[in-house]
Amino acid sequence: MEKVIESRLGADIYNEQSMIEEFNHGSGDMHSLCAYMVYKDIIPRNTPIKDIKNLYPHQRKDVKGIEFSQQFGGSEFAIMGAMGCSLEEALAFKNAYSSGFPGIAAFKQKGSKSVREKGYILMCQYSGHKLYWYDHKEWLERQKTFTREFWEDYKANHKNTGDSINKMVSMHFKAASKYDRLALNSVTQGSGVVILKIAMTNFFNWIVREGYFGKVEIAALVHDESNIIFPENLKDIVPKKQKECMEEAANLICRKVSIPAECEVSDHWVH
Repeated sequence: MEKVIESRLGADIYNEQSMIEEFNHGSGDMHSLCAYMVYKDIIPRNTPIKDIKNLYPHQRKDVKGIEFSQQFGGSEFAIMGAMGCSLEEALAFKNAYSSGFPGIAAFKQKGSKSVREKGYILMCQYSGHKLYWYDHKEWLERQKTFTREFWEDYKANHKNTGDSINKMVSMHFKAASKYDRLALNSVTQGSGVVILKIAMTNFFNWIVREGYFGKVEIAALVHDESNIIFPENLKDIVPKKQKECMEEAANLICRKVSIPAECEVSDHWVH
């Protein structure tokens, strides 16, 4: 599949209109779009997204740290680590990103609320695949004990002490943060896996149907890539069918933007 499959899936799943517009009618350069959204004081508002790569290369390069951390649900601390900036600057970057991509921010908030209430994440709405919070019931029961009286005692006797109560509270909120992040990024990653499974199931059925079983082999599936081995006399047939199966599967799951597949033919795995 194309290298930006998760960005395209994200645009669709988060219903992020600026990304959908850029993929469908613009240059499709998400790094430039992100730079435009984040560096409002540097990049004029009338700058075409397609020109940012040439006009503002440093901002486009630097923004990748913000972009990747936010796509995976990171906090301002993740931005601070990626950018090497102050916490104040990181928070400003985070707020600018959320403001520029309200669809992502809304999906993140909704996902956090849903997983804390239900104990699972719906990774793909069309297939029904779910990711479960394995000890969610225990987490909910512990959450109920956090009364006003508990917090008054905690602040007076346990905060920053490293005792068992302090460790329990830290573990409790780290677990919540973990599933908050997963509620954002596991949906795009999970949907990508579903696409690959559908594509390869259809591709395998084609192999059998056409009498190529034992001649065309599915060698490896890695992330969003499929590595296929076939005899040279089928080089004009197999890649074409492989691309067709990948794109048809993507269209079933990602419906607001297309996800083009790219094929490479060689005597070794082109990765």
